Amino acid sequence: MEIIEVGCAVIIKDGKVLAAQRKVGDSHGGLWEFPGGKRELNEPLEDCLVREVQEELAVEILPERLLESQDCVYPERTIRLFFYLCQWVSGEPCCLDCQDARWVGAPELANLQFLPNDRDILARLIREDVIGTY
Repeated sequence: MEIIEVGCAVIIKDGKVLAAQRKVGDSHGGLWEFPGGKRELNEPLEDCLVREVQEELAVEILPERLLESQDCVYPERTIRLFFYLCQWVSGEPCCLDCQDARWVGAPELANLQFLPNDRDILARLIREDVIGTY
């Protein structure tokens, strides 16, 4: 079974998290997620995150630490998600490869429909008081 590794950047700035909305035509189109993307062959995950966030949003980040990894198992493949806490370095989000992007605080998160795995991470960040105190 094919395993696809995906880096997911949990970027916190001024107590808000950067959320990106998937394009309508993409799988899970219209849902919100942490920005990121597929890891290239032999690419360090940290480099994948920096590259994908730059390509998708024109934002520069610095990955700090792995929060957790999760597997999404489908009949034809497994998607292995690596959620990294990242520091915002520079740039304001531009929607280069997404439908929308914005900085969202804890109170506004309930208004956005996130992918299930991303919701799990958001709940953890809220529970641990990372959003709003970073």
